[in-house]
Amino acid sequence: MNEVLICQLPDSNNLLGAHGRWIKCSLNELPENCFFLTHFDQSSAYFFDEVGPIDMEECERLLHFNDGSSSMLSKEEYLKVFHDFQDDFEAKGVQKAILSRIKSVARGEKSLVRVFEDLLDAYGERAFVYFVSSPQFGTWMGATPEVLLSGKEERLNSMSLAGTKRLADEVWTEKEIEEQQLVTDFVRAQILESIPNTFREFPVETIFTGAVYHLRTRFEFSLAQKHWMELLLRLHPTPAVCGLPRENALKLIAQHEPHSRNLYTGLIGKRSSNGLSIYVNLRCMEVTKETYIIYVGGGITPRSLSENEWLETENKAKTLERIISE
Repeated sequence: MNEVLICQLPDSNNLLGAHGRWIKCSLNELPENCFFLTHFDQSSAYFFDEVGPIDMEECERLLHFNDGSSSMLSKEEYLKVFHDFQDDFEAKGVQKAILSRIKSVARGEKSLVRVFEDLLDAYGERAFVYFVSSPQFGTWMGATPEVLLSGKEERLNSMSLAGTKRLADEVWTEKEIEEQQLVTDFVRAQILESIPNTFREFPVETIFTGAVYHLRTRFEFSLAQKHWMELLLRLHPTPAVCGLPRENALKLIAQHEPHSRNLYTGLIGKRSSNGLSIYVNLRCMEVTKETYIIYVGGGITPRSLSENEWLETENKAKTLERIISE
C-alpha cells in the first residue's frame, strides 16, 4: 500500500496527495471513479486505490525507483535514427510519425518534493501536474498541457496540439502548419464519428507551454457518457504522439526508437461518474536513484529537417531541465 499519487488539475488549488496502490488492469476494466494512467501503447493501465492522505514530506520515503538503464542517443546517433526513420516513410506508407528520444540528467541535491513544488509553481495554472510512484513502473513526474478529453456530457473538450517553435516572433513554417492540420483533421473526424449532440471547432491559435510555443485547435461538444470510452480509444494515440496512418506509424516507431516509451505519451488523469479530465502524458520524466530521464519527441514529416528536429527536442527538454536545476 506504500505507493504514491500526488496531482493537481489545471486552474485548481486542490492538490491531491495520497498513498495506496496502483492496480494493473486494461482500459476497459477501469473503475467508474478513479485516477489512472497508461503506457503509450495501451498495453497496461493502472488505477489508484487510495488508502489515505499523505503530505509532501512523507511521500519521499515511499518512492520506488527502477535501475535507470536507458538508451540515450548522442546527437550523431539521433541524426542517423532520424534519417532511417524518415527514409522508411514511403515503404511503410506513413504521412507523419513522432520520433522520440530520452535525455538523462544527473540528480543533484535538490529534493524531489522541491522539484515537484517548482513544477506546480511554474505550470499549475495550465497543465495537469503529477508525481506518481509504484514498484510496477518506478517514479515519474511531469506537467502536461495536452487535454485528450475533459468535461461533462453537456460540454466536453478536446484539442489538437502540434507544431513547435521557441520564440514568439518566429513565423510558423509550412511544415509546422501542415503537421498540426493533420492532427486537427484526425481529432475532428473521431469526434464527429461519435455523433455528438453539439460540436464547435475554435480557430487555430498559438499557445505557450513553458519553454516552447505550439499550435492548438480546441473542440467543444456534447456526448452521452456511454460513448466516452469508445471515443477515448479512437482518439489515442493521436497523430500528435504517434502518426498517420496510426497502425503504420506504430510499427515504424517500434522499429526505430531504441527505448521503450513506457508512460510517456500514455494517458493520465481522472475518471468519475459524471466527468473526465484525461491528458496525454507529455513533458514528463522518470526519476531513478541517480538520474532524471526526460522524454521528448517531435513530429516528423517528409518536410522535416534533422537539425531542426534535434533542436526542437532540445528546446522541449528545457521545460523540465530548468525546474531540475533551479
